[in-house]
Amino acid sequence: MATKSPGKMGPPLGHQNAKKKPVSDALRLVVSSPEGQKKLRIAATRILARATKADLAAYALIRDTVEGKPKETLELEGGEGLLEAFARMNARRKKADG
Repeated sequence: MATKSPGKMGPPLGHQNAKKKPVSDALRLVVSSPEGQKKLRIAATRILARATKADLAAYALIRDTVEGKPKETLELEGGEGLLEAFARMNARRKKADG
């Protein structure tokens, strides 16, 4: 695989494309302007206001952004095997998704 420049070690060129996040890149571009920063502050204020009025989605957005998304845990019950535990977890997710 090719590297960034001859004679220097680095990640493969294709690896750079895998790391791109077009939505994040677009948002960074928009908020780099004074008008974009003003809109970002307005949006953050509105999300915070919704979270303080028991909007769980707004609260989760703030929590996940500030602290990182919580990891899902899986506990084995009794003589349950790993496959059964995964099946139980997937059933729980489907029920939550409606």
